[in-house]
Amino acid sequence: MIKHFFRAITGNIVSLVGTLLILVSLLLIAVLLFMQGVGFEGGAYLGIVTFVLLPMAFLFGLALVPIGLWWRKRTDAKLAAQGQKTGHLPIFDLNQERTRGVLIGLVALAVPLVRAGRRPDLQGRPLHGLDEFCGMACHKVMEPEYTAFQRSPHARVGCAGCHVGPGAEWFVKAKISGSWQLIAVAFDLYPRPIPTPVHSLRPANGTCEQCHWPTKFVGERLKVRTHYAEDEANTEVKTALMVKVGGKQAGQSQGIHWHVDPNHQVRYRADPTREIMYEVELTDLAEGGAKTLFKGAEPAPEGTEWRTMDCVDCHNRASHIYRSPEFEVELALEEGRIDRSLPYIRREGLRIITAKEYASHAEARDGIAAAVKAFYAQSYPDLAGTPAVEQAGKALGDAYAWNNFPHMKVKWNTYPNHVGHQESPGCFRCHDNKHKTDDGAKIGKKCSTCHNIVAEEESDSQLWQELGLQEAPPEPAASLLDRCVIGCQVGDLCGTDLFRLLGHLGALGAGTVLVFLHRLGKFFHGHAGNGRIVVVTRAVVSMTVDAALFRQRFARGNIRGMNRGGKQGQGSQHRRQQRRVHRASPPVGRAALSVRPGSARGQPAQLLPLPDHNIVRRNNS
Repeated sequence: MIKHFFRAITGNIVSLVGTLLILVSLLLIAVLLFMQGVGFEGGAYLGIVTFVLLPMAFLFGLALVPIGLWWRKRTDAKLAAQGQKTGHLPIFDLNQERTRGVLIGLVALAVPLVRAGRRPDLQGRPLHGLDEFCGMACHKVMEPEYTAFQRSPHARVGCAGCHVGPGAEWFVKAKISGSWQLIAVAFDLYPRPIPTPVHSLRPANGTCEQCHWPTKFVGERLKVRTHYAEDEANTEVKTALMVKVGGKQAGQSQGIHWHVDPNHQVRYRADPTREIMYEVELTDLAEGGAKTLFKGAEPAPEGTEWRTMDCVDCHNRASHIYRSPEFEVELALEEGRIDRSLPYIRREGLRIITAKEYASHAEARDGIAAAVKAFYAQSYPDLAGTPAVEQAGKALGDAYAWNNFPHMKVKWNTYPNHVGHQESPGCFRCHDNKHKTDDGAKIGKKCSTCHNIVAEEESDSQLWQELGLQEAPPEPAASLLDRCVIGCQVGDLCGTDLFRLLGHLGALGAGTVLVFLHRLGKFFHGHAGNGRIVVVTRAVVSMTVDAALFRQRFARGNIRGMNRGGKQGQGSQHRRQQRRVHRASPPVGRAALSVRPGSARGQPAQLLPLPDHNIVRRNNS
């Protein structure tokens, strides 16, 4: 029976080809699936071969076998009617020169073709293993995603690492899904733009958590964002947020990563875009699985499915980030791709790239560059032809081309990012004070839950200078009063600049007299022995100089040396703060005042009483 069946399906050339296709396809599919099961990653080409080309060859072989049997039966009937001998397979006679030539030609063509298919790229990997194939084989369809992917933090993570993950189960699912995508591309059946989110994407615990550890305690992180004002100088300002990433610490979760604690299972019902949350359910597994249901303002439509929240519900653009026009212009200014010294470039750059839509990237680059030149030709003719204007036009054209794709109908705001709440509802999809339980409990909308604002659009801040994010402004040259030898405080206690000047001149004169007396004492010490005049002179000079130096050091914040030649140190800054406080304060008699500088966040300076000279003298005696 089996022998007769095998003879039938291989008795003619058509059935023989079909049988070979069936056997080879099944064998290769089994081998490739086994290789995938043991961890071999062949890339996108291998998936197409395994789940598209080989199954198609198998089905084609199944069709050829019955066609060959029908053709053989019909041919045999004709040959029998004519009295001829039946035979359906060709005879290859290598003794014939023509047969040998055909065989040698086939071998000569097969060897380079096989070698070309296995040719490695510059990094030593086969061509079918490159991530570029995912983004460039279907260039028009995947151009937006591949362009965004190349600029993302995950640019060095393979496509399959996030879209497939380890294991054979999701590999098979991804390749079956990819088979339909291949058909859609071949017959132009794909939507424009590609809808998001991807509902068939593998859960994050099988992809993201292969590298990231969601329960790790991260704590608070300072995030500083640079902005530029829309003035002529494009003034740089910075905003700082203390982001409470949080995590699990001492068995308790806090901060933003509270949502990924294994003890907190969050589920929700939303519309297909996952931007409107109808219901949110919290299950506290640490408390025996107690459930809390929060209902939104709108009831959930029929057929809406529940989804368990994971990383990609907030980090929905982790590898394919489309940036806003404001972000792109400010990023180009910060990176130096646009010269910040160009007047109004922040304002005009944002206006130009959002003014109109273009039919192609080439048209956009030309139009944006021309608009930049036109503005400076009209407003600043001296700058119109400079390299800085040329470079600004190119950088703005890049910003447009990296986020807008006319063929796929992708624009600036097509794919919002749910991290935060500025470019999309983001956190406020659930934290909106509208989702309530039956008892009235709400999902809060308190900003301090996730972050604290340290500074908002500040410039020339002492905080930025201490963090090294901005250079301190140059201080003015020291005046005569700042370079006073004694540091007398008579002027500080006076109410007018005239008495202030006279006080400092008197201090200078006193210093000159002290120096003279000191030199006189040394003279007598060397020529008159230990006479009473020498002892009295040295005692007077020593006490006066000690008191003056103490007042000088205490008032200047213990600075070292003098600030001469316009050099400013901490002491000069301390004296300026001291003078500001004394100008604003009424005279306080003999009690001199010293100033303790405020903190970096602008706390008021504190006034400290200056100790009496007699007390200081006793402590130093």
